Amino acid sequence: MSNNTNLQVVYEEIPSGLPDPNKTFRINRAFFDVSKVSLKPNEILIRTLYLSVDPYMRARMRDPSIPSYFPAGVPGTPFSGGAIGQVVLSADEDFVKGDVVLAFSTWEQYAIINTKAKVSIHT
Repeated sequence: MSNNTNLQVVYEEIPSGLPDPNKTFRINRAFFDVSKVSLKPNEILIRTLYLSVDPYMRARMRDPSIPSYFPAGVPGTPFSGGAIGQVVLSADEDFVKGDVVLAFSTWEQYAIINTKAKVSIHT
């Protein structure tokens, strides 16, 4: 498992009204080599299995100068939210390859997660 395509859902622009799937987001195909991923302590690399799409996310699609209870999305970067993923690599002794985790993650096929954030193992 060396060469992979990392599919990403990139947040492109702040919508006015309802988000337009052809303008608000775009699919990006980033190529990377899993064997060259370098993790810092307390990080894991997951392969995303499921993404949660929730109503609060519309409030994140706003100008970042508008205060809210949750940070605004950053145009040009993968959007983020709740995700279920399977650990591919681990730099945390509490997580091993194959663990299924629930975490806040970027919307991409492979994502690096800091395990000191809310991450839980589900077996």
